[in-house]
Amino acid sequence: MNPTKIAGLLRFIAIAFCFIFWAAYISAAQKIFQYGIGQGLSNNGVSCIYQDHNGFMWFGTFDGLNRFDGTRFTIFRNQLDAARLWGINRSD
Repeated sequence: MNPTKIAGLLRFIAIAFCFIFWAAYISAAQKIFQYGIGQGLSNNGVSCIYQDHNGFMWFGTFDGLNRFDGTRFTIFRNQLDAARLWGINRSD
């Protein structure tokens, strides 16, 4: 092997090691949290996620809409009025 090929190979190996160590550093710096019913989420079945301009995370679940402020969940559920519900389903 000539010296230019060896230098190119060593350069490639050095860049590959730098990339691997950089990727390991970045992945260790990011924390992933898992939230569920035990942490205040209304249901584990999440169908959509959205972050608004105030920084709140919104989770649409099968049991309502959940707003997460970074520390706790606030649950918003649809309250059905029984009288209106019976009125809609009534067959005369």
